[in-house]
Amino acid sequence: MARHATPLNRIPRVCRRFHAIREQLQWTQRDAGQHLNVCSSLIQRIERGQERPGWRVAFALRNEGFCLDWLYTERGPMLLSEPTPYSAGLFPLYRYSITPQQLHSIRAQLSLSQRRAATMFDTTAATWKRCESGQLEPKGTLLEALAERDVSINTLITGEGRLFRGMRFGSQIELALADSGEEGARRDVYTL
Repeated sequence: MARHATPLNRIPRVCRRFHAIREQLQWTQRDAGQHLNVCSSLIQRIERGQERPGWRVAFALRNEGFCLDWLYTERGPMLLSEPTPYSAGLFPLYRYSITPQQLHSIRAQLSLSQRRAATMFDTTAATWKRCESGQLEPKGTLLEALAERDVSINTLITGEGRLFRGMRFGSQIELALADSGEEGARRDVYTL
């Protein structure tokens, strides 16, 4: 059975940007898998738009000197201005991770319940709860949703910098929440 290519306009932008990074590095899909410490089939699924780059791929790209906010939102530069310890050759691998406490902190700073946070970040309440309790690693779709709502993925992964890009505490953000059983969406305003 022949596999048909996904039309470019149907591939999510984050996946197209991931492909652009791989091409800039002149890596084959197999090379990318080896450098990013994932299987080459994951690289293929990302580039076909079947998966989004998750946090393991994200921190590996961060180690290569790429800006994660650019990867997920195309905001900011593609390359970091400061080399990471890994790309500068100072350490064999500089590991980053997203902790359950960071997800709880995002939710707490926005004064959201887990259900409201799940709605805001396009996931289910059960998935948010499992990520926040450490039972489940955040998937690429959650990282993409966080980035689209001005959460800095660079800061989330490294712990360095401001968590909310372009927002200051006291800023208000408006969020449309569709409550079940109601016509249309209710708009709520949250203050950081």
